[in-house]
Amino acid sequence: MPQQRIQYGPPSMDKALGALPVVAEFCRRLDIAGIVDRACPVREVAILTHGAVIEALVANRLTSPQPLVHVEGWARAWAVGEIFGIDASALNDDRIGRALDAVAPKLEGIVGSLIYLPLFSAALVAADIPGYDFARCEVWSRAAQQPGSHPPGVVRVHAHPTPERLHRQHHVSL
Repeated sequence: MPQQRIQYGPPSMDKALGALPVVAEFCRRLDIAGIVDRACPVREVAILTHGAVIEALVANRLTSPQPLVHVEGWARAWAVGEIFGIDASALNDDRIGRALDAVAPKLEGIVGSLIYLPLFSAALVAADIPGYDFARCEVWSRAAQQPGSHPPGVVRVHAHPTPERLHRQHHVSL
């Protein structure tokens, strides 16, 4: 009787999951990668955007903080590839350093966007002002667009009115 060869699937690997799914959802809801990428675009040949690197760094800080030289090893041991879709080898300390260097001069605007937009959007939805469709509202901090051009804490709201109202802009101090 001839022997049959047993075929096994690919070898499995255990990876830490921890709070990565929660952190990934947190980053997605805050649009961290989008905000960073709009402030600090990369060339088309880049493997990762600065926003993707910063999201991975946020995940590292919130799950198992490591020095920058060990983030690549952390990404291999944790399910970063599966959750964020980032190859661990792309998170070397040189790439993280380039992302941090790109973000540093734009930090005020990025932080302003991350703080003001979610807070003010929630406040607008809660306000429920008649005649305005805040589901389609655009909110941004002028400081995020041009640091130093507007007093901090002032947010410009560009609400799309319902057909009964004319287009209006409001300036609100937080």
